[in-house]
Amino acid sequence: DETKDDDYKAFAAVGELHPVEPGEYLRTSMSLSNDALIWTLTMEVIGDRKRKSTVIVKKPFMGLLNTTCSWSEYKTTLAGSCWENYNMVNATSFPPYWHEVQTL
Repeated sequence: DETKDDDYKAFAAVGELHPVEPGEYLRTSMSLSNDALIWTLTMEVIGDRKRKSTVIVKKPFMGLLNTTCSWSEYKTTLAGSCWENYNMVNATSFPPYWHEVQTL
């Protein structure tokens, strides 16, 4: 891409990768520590404790930005969604059993 900024580098923080088969159920959770300084992100195959992946996030943007260095800089935490819906093109791409449950 000719318009790419030479100073920009893409990064991703991932935990251990596990295969998932069609029909298996997944759980994605995000929890904030009691002192509000660390986020823990977990994705797991329900019913198989061996296929669980965890990422611990001690700094916003995984510490890659010099503009922010602590979660304490953020005064509000909002509940939201993190749907892992890659390669879906339209409404018919979603499985008929697709649903979301949020627990606070």
